[in-house]
Amino acid sequence: MVQGQIQAPGGGNVGGISVTLTDANGNVYTTTTDQYGYYSFGDPNDPADWYVVPGQDTVTVNAPGWVFMGPNPRTVEVDPATDAWASFDGWHSS
Repeated sequence: MVQGQIQAPGGGNVGGISVTLTDANGNVYTTTTDQYGYYSFGDPNDPADWYVVPGQDTVTVNAPGWVFMGPNPRTVEVDPATDAWASFDGWHSS
């Protein structure tokens, strides 16, 4: 499963942001951050719902007007036995 959090400076939560994942087979999934800035692709409590294929997956934050530290999109290595975590810290540029 791929999950993470989007935060503003000072640790502020960023809810309602679209996050896209492109898996190693080219399948595209989209989700939205919750009120605390967390997102996940799949149900954290149900490994059968971890539908992201293992390998090199790409996570992209789609947030017009936001600037993020570090790469966006970001490549994560998905291992079937563990979670992949991709968090983004950024700020609104306008």
